[in-house]
Amino acid sequence: MPPDAIPIQPVRSFIVLTAEQMATLFGANFHSRGTERVELLQRGRLVGMADVALGEEHTLCVEAGERSNLAAEPLKVQGPKGHAPAPGVQPIPAEFVLPAGLLSAWNLTAGQLTTVALGSVAVRATVVLGDTPCLRVDRSFAFSGGLGREAFGRWIPDVVWSASQDVTPAASQDLTTTKRIITENDVRRARMLRKRIQVRDGQIITPAARDL
Repeated sequence: MPPDAIPIQPVRSFIVLTAEQMATLFGANFHSRGTERVELLQRGRLVGMADVALGEEHTLCVEAGERSNLAAEPLKVQGPKGHAPAPGVQPIPAEFVLPAGLLSAWNLTAGQLTTVALGSVAVRATVVLGDTPCLRVDRSFAFSGGLGREAFGRWIPDVVWSASQDVTPAASQDLTTTKRIITENDVRRARMLRKRIQVRDGQIITPAARDL
């Protein structure tokens, strides 16, 4: 599989419920089919919907386009049989899912942070071991940057993140390179690192890099 043809799997807002919370919202004898959704309420008013997942940690991950509307007041989660307080709103984590063979071929490890481009949008994603390669990403990001529903992502291998350190250098710092040709990948890397590229005499900027 080429690194510039990563299938994109858009992720909607979702909430992780414990078994006890699932029983409160859906009933004691309820058996999940994996397609359940709950309502998100503020002062009794419907403000959003979320897919349901069963887990041990109670979390609510909301699409970027909806988070600002949900952060102002406390939320309640409403199910068919009852309601419960909602946890704090979090962004949807991006996950770069790869089978073991590609992890080895691309020199990646599960839990590592890497970067995948979706059109003009670069996304920092956690590498996850899985059967089918894909990029699970916030639906708001998936359809930004002029992408259609059949678009693919592109892995950017030369942007390296540390799992224990968030790399956010000041925008005033320059990025220098000894390469004779500055490519689109160089520009994407500089943007992710929030740096400017310092161009020297004799260096060539490709048309794609200049456009980006």
